[in-house]
Amino acid sequence: MGKRIFLLIVVLMSIALIGIISVQVFWIKNTIQITEEQFTSNVRFALAKVSEDIKEREFYDFYVKYLKIIEKVKLLRALMFVNLFMKKLTLRIMNDLHTLEA
Repeated sequence: MGKRIFLLIVVLMSIALIGIISVQVFWIKNTIQITEEQFTSNVRFALAKVSEDIKEREFYDFYVKYLKIIEKVKLLRALMFVNLFMKKLTLRIMNDLHTLEA
């Protein structure tokens, strides 16, 4: 009888130990999966942030170059206007001189 009880206790303890090990394996697998998902999420977030930063920087660089071009165009238009004004003024002076000579 003592041997049967001992054998029963050993079998029950083995079953309990297998159950505990099974639960631990499940928790470890679950923890690894959650950790991998968190890592993937963090990587995606970091890539999105870097992508956004690059996009903002490129837009800023483009905007600065665009403003420089606009300023050059404005300056060119102003110079063209001054040149045209000077040509008309010169023509008017030349005409006035020809009128005075005649």
